[in-house]
Amino acid sequence: NLTSKGKLYWLIYLCQTLKTSEILPPNYIAFRRDRGDFRGGVIIIIKNEFYASEVIKAKDCEVLAIKVQCQSKAIVVAVCYRPPSNNIMDIQNICSQIQIIQNKFKNHPIWIGGDLNLPDIDWSDNSIKSHQYLKKVNETFLETIDLCHFDQMVDFPTRKNNTLDILLSNRPTLL
Repeated sequence: NLTSKGKLYWLIYLCQTLKTSEILPPNYIAFRRDRGDFRGGVIIIIKNEFYASEVIKAKDCEVLAIKVQCQSKAIVVAVCYRPPSNNIMDIQNICSQIQIIQNKFKNHPIWIGGDLNLPDIDWSDNSIKSHQYLKKVNETFLETIDLCHFDQMVDFPTRKNNTLDILLSNRPTLL
């Protein structure tokens, strides 16, 4: 556990040995893509009253997507994580998965959330404002969301003065 300013936080690292039933109440289900190093991963948690199925679980990056049936329509919900590094392959793999999701589910509303650790991007005009990471890392992501016609919905800092957490949507009016 972690303590910050008198508050207690629990940090749970996803790993194959940690069962979902150990971290969630029984009326929730989890779709997981655990990291191979036992230090994390991505997870989507949903109440079991919804019908959901896993549609993407990337092998080479932390991307996971599910399809959720909502009344007469289905939506696709995805999550992704990019470690803070200049490894261009990390962002290329994530962008490849985003394109796969967009191509496979063109007629569905899509929401993609996650932590991409891209503090150099100014989301007010989708420009690169600084150079903490390689320009190509930022350009690759911006080109992908433009190509896939996604809007970035988070327009405020999520960590200090940076917007590191994203919520992309191909149908922003549904949010």
